[in-house]
Amino acid sequence: MASTTFTDKVTVVATSWLNDVNAIVYGGTASALTRNATGNWSIAAPSFANSTLTLNGNQEIFTLTTTSARGSGSNYVRFQDATGTKGYYGYVGVDDTFSIQNILNSTFQIWTNSRLCSSIASTGNQIMFAPTSGVTLDLKQVTGGAALTFSGTAATTTNGITFSGSTTAPVVLINGTNTSGLLKIALEGSTGNTSWTNSLAYSTGIVSQTSTAIELAPAGSSRLVLTSDGRMYGTALHNNAGAVTGTTTQYIASGTYTPTLTNVSNIAASTSAKAQWMRVGNVVTVSGQVQIDATAATAYTQLGISLPIASNLTLATDLSGTAACQSGPAIQLVGSVKGDLTNDRAALEYYVGADAGNLPYSYIFMYEVL
Repeated sequence: MASTTFTDKVTVVATSWLNDVNAIVYGGTASALTRNATGNWSIAAPSFANSTLTLNGNQEIFTLTTTSARGSGSNYVRFQDATGTKGYYGYVGVDDTFSIQNILNSTFQIWTNSRLCSSIASTGNQIMFAPTSGVTLDLKQVTGGAALTFSGTAATTTNGITFSGSTTAPVVLINGTNTSGLLKIALEGSTGNTSWTNSLAYSTGIVSQTSTAIELAPAGSSRLVLTSDGRMYGTALHNNAGAVTGTTTQYIASGTYTPTLTNVSNIAASTSAKAQWMRVGNVVTVSGQVQIDATAATAYTQLGISLPIASNLTLATDLSGTAACQSGPAIQLVGSVKGDLTNDRAALEYYVGADAGNLPYSYIFMYEVL
């Protein structure tokens, strides 16, 4: 087939429409639209500053139709450079899955109103950028389902959310490292304490939907767990190295200590065994045993016992308890424990009987941290 000129600006050059190279030449010199022998067409970039292809219209402008039946076959636009394919847009697979793919090791971005809204790195990490006003991400569900769900694809998986401030601001990490059916929440801070504040007019809840436990793990270490049947336990409540003193922070803790004894009245010598204590809120319970060698029989006797957690006692009734001595059927003594306001300690009081020997006394008392 010879060269054919349709107008003064469009020329078709071909030896055969079916088997050879076919070209439409724009302006008589530059190839604008080329069809090769296999039927593929290519559009060359124009020499002037404009788009390579512009389609105008006021209704449906461009249609891509696949020759395969629905549910099979592909129908997509491919982007490439001199090296090869860069990405796809459309139905890339052999089913009805719609995809936007950047197959290069680079970032995928979403823009609107000339503003970057979301960026997805090649590793899969996604960043959502704050808008000029309003919330960054607003998820709403209107059909009764969950607005946001995090789920792993393996039996042991990690999935969660991290909220980061500046280099000195606290960081809140909600991390689900699922190794034993636990929902784990870890609170971290770069400096000082990290707090979680609810400023809404509603309650803040942490809910586990299945028969698992809820675990609190500050600094990534398990510390407090609530089981599905309502039991609660801690992993560092007993003899924790941290201080559990003061009245503002109302701790839940326990431990052991060896009290310091003071021989106040009618005592020649005294020794103490290890004692136990437990704090719930601002109330402390103490129990233990002391060995008291009284100076004289049938006399008032008092022993001072130091407190495991300091308290500024203001009334004798701020601390109260009992003490008893059982040393065979012939010796049965009972005493009381009250607050020593001057020295902020416990005062064990009793009257010695006929036997003033070295006898064991067991005691228990409670007091308020003031």
